[in-house]
Amino acid sequence: MHVDRFYSFLRYAGRVSRVLVVKGDHDDEFAGDYHVDRIESIQGCEEVSGRTITIQDWTFLGLGFEQAANRRTLRRLISELKGQVDVVVAHVPQDNVRLVAGLKPKVLVRGHYGGAAFIIDRTPAVFTSAGHAVIDLHKHAPPRIRCPDTDVDLWRRDLSQSYPWLVPYPTPTRIS
Repeated sequence: MHVDRFYSFLRYAGRVSRVLVVKGDHDDEFAGDYHVDRIESIQGCEEVSGRTITIQDWTFLGLGFEQAANRRTLRRLISELKGQVDVVVAHVPQDNVRLVAGLKPKVLVRGHYGGAAFIIDRTPAVFTSAGHAVIDLHKHAPPRIRCPDTDVDLWRRDLSQSYPWLVPYPTPTRIS
């Protein structure tokens, strides 16, 4: 019952857009909640943990928590894929975010914790745990990242104080 909203959202989102899903750290807590086959049976949805996918000339890498929490796995992926992926969609713990940014994508979309846009070692990153974000991608320009108004300043301040390598993304546009 507690995942009904998740699958309902996927059914809605899959009708209006292409949806890429990665597995988080709590998705195995209840048997039967998270099923790759169930996700992929929903129109427009694809589970991409641990693999790349190309959509309209953009290469995406999905990192579920299992891949993103393991530094050995991350280092291997970085040596194999650095500079070859456009977008990383990851459920990555805070201590490994900077390592994932070493892939040098156009943008890193990160779940797990936080809700704001940052630059990590010249890599744009948006943390989406506190809500959604709208990201406009361009091949030869930085992404335009828009975050909800809710708590963005608080997240930016708190995370930047704890992790000085997180630099607030320049003038992010807010979604009201």
